[in-house]
Amino acid sequence: MTTNCLILKDSLEPQAANELLKTVDQAVNEVIMRDGWMELRAAQLSEAELNRAVHMSRIEDDEQTRFFTTFLGVATNFSSASFADRLSSVPKVVKSIADLLDEMRREVAEFTYIANEFEQLVQTFNKLVIDTKHKMGLILPHMCEARDHIGVLTDVFKPSDNNLLTTADYDDIKIATGGLVHGMKKMIDLSRASSKEGSQLNERIARLKTDVRTRRSTVKGRIHISKALNFLGPLAGAGIVARAVMTMVAAKEFGGVGMLVVAGCTFTPLTAIICGALLGGSIILAITGLIYHCWTRHQHKALIFLNKICTGLMELSNANIFFLDCLSKSEEAANTISVQLEQIQRSITSERYRKCNAELCKKALESVDQAIKAIEDIKNIDVSRWFVLQSLPQFDDLKLALTASENP
Repeated sequence: MTTNCLILKDSLEPQAANELLKTVDQAVNEVIMRDGWMELRAAQLSEAELNRAVHMSRIEDDEQTRFFTTFLGVATNFSSASFADRLSSVPKVVKSIADLLDEMRREVAEFTYIANEFEQLVQTFNKLVIDTKHKMGLILPHMCEARDHIGVLTDVFKPSDNNLLTTADYDDIKIATGGLVHGMKKMIDLSRASSKEGSQLNERIARLKTDVRTRRSTVKGRIHISKALNFLGPLAGAGIVARAVMTMVAAKEFGGVGMLVVAGCTFTPLTAIICGALLGGSIILAITGLIYHCWTRHQHKALIFLNKICTGLMELSNANIFFLDCLSKSEEAANTISVQLEQIQRSITSERYRKCNAELCKKALESVDQAIKAIEDIKNIDVSRWFVLQSLPQFDDLKLALTASENP
């Protein structure tokens, strides 16, 4: 350490060098004096132990877990290496951290996509329901008018009336039933079109739900691994080390004059010396603890986000299923009315069917009431809660400042 300090001191102005060395010494002393750090054993972070924990969590194919365990393996080997070996291994440590954080950034981007996809599903549901409510609202007055027409037909076909139907009666009946059949067809077409869009929406919800549940299972597996390594938690600290590491990660290659190339990576002599001297047994534990804390916190945030998305998808799915059920009932009612009216049209000139037609008119009135209720159920669907897009789950951008100030 003395030789390294002399080289470091020669590289800076006297006052700056003394201040930096004082800060470094203080950080090292705090690291060494921290209770419990000497209890860490490299065997606890052996590749076999880590792989066993990963296998138990059933996330062997998870890329982020692989990067995390790779970093732990590199850090463990680094902590017990000689100064010369540590110096040549600095790029490996930096790369393992950078790879892990890059993978976490990639996952954050995917979470943002999931949040956007969920928002699109909500907007699609809102638009579908609002459009359908509007069109059903236009049909509703005609359904109320249909009740009056069918009521008249019921009186015309009353078996107690011995008067034969006149040609004018037949013409009036044909006009009334023809208009009603056309109206029912419009209602059936609207119900089917909206049902088709609702079914497609349901498929999109189901696909996203499957994706989110798979991701949630993976995150739970990572948290299981995190709990198995919870002895790393108290190691998080040494802010100066965290800042130095994050500087290296943010700029993997340092440009300028007097560069030192180590294992294919370019470092300033000062950076290489500090890394080689400080990233030893104690300091690497601090870095390991910080990375562990950052990774663990990310998993807990991810689990909260995915749970919210799952809950939102379930609620959206239930709302869409209720909407589809209302559409099915409206289509069934309209189809029943249409069939009944067509049957009346076919037998309208037959006196023998007069009593039967009177019964059909009564049933048609009941079907109209069912159709009106289905329309009112659709019009009463409340989508106001889905309009507050700010309340929808979002995943904050990952903050890559390695600090131990936040709890996971």
